[in-house]
Order: sequence, then C-alpha cells, then structure tokens
Amino acid sequence: MGLLHFKLHSAIINIYIFGSGKRFTVDSATILKLYAAANAVFSHTKYVSAVVKLNLIDAYVLPIMTYALETVSLTHGQYDELSVCWINSFRQIFNTHKWESVKIIQYYCGSLEFTQLCDLCRLRFLFHGAI
Repeated sequence: MGLLHFKLHSAIINIYIFGSGKRFTVDSATILKLYAAANAVFSHTKYVSAVVKLNLIDAYVLPIMTYALETVSLTHGQYDELSVCWINSFRQIFNTHKWESVKIIQYYCGSLEFTQLCDLCRLRFLFHGAI
C-alpha cells in the first residue's frame, strides 16, 4: 500500500501525519508560533505581576500547545520539544536561568508539567466522549 499523506494546516499549528497516521511530527514553525504567542503576552505585560502573566500564558499559549494532542501519540523527543516551550515560559515569567529547575515554581503556582497537562487533556477527552 502507498503512504497516506495528510496535512492539516491552520493559522495556529501545523500537523503532519505520514504513513497512515503512524508518525506525527511537530515542525519548527509550530515551535516558533508557540514562542511568538508567548512573546506577544510578555511584550504587553511588562509591568504586570507574575500571576497575571501566568494566567495569560495558560489562557493563550497552553491551548496552542495542546491543540489536538488528545488524538495522537507523541514520541519522547516531541514531548521534550513542547515541554521546553512550557518550561521557558516559566523561566521568562520568574527570571530563572536555564540551569535552575522550575518544578518547584510550577508546584507552588498550582501548574502541572507539560506531560501531565497532556495526560489531563487526554483524560478529559475520553470522559467527555463517553458521556
């Protein structure tokens, strides 16, 4: 059988599925759009508290990061690419360095790690589909 090439392209995210949906790739344009969305939030919130910045990142950047992730399986490398974007937003908000962990910051802010957020999205998707 030939390869099925499917390309979903929107203004927000590019999803490429090749070989009958066996492989999912996140291209570099998607990562750049995530950073652009985060930078747009940061550029308009220069003198705003960290809590407000975090809520704006949750409202605007996180939906872009988790778009359609309930329906596909990602490799560990792809999780890492998206997780770095999530961690870097915390680093930008709280002015931490790359060698400093943000897990304790995420804990006290009540936020989850990116892989846990993806798992939560999948569970919500399954429970809403079962109802």
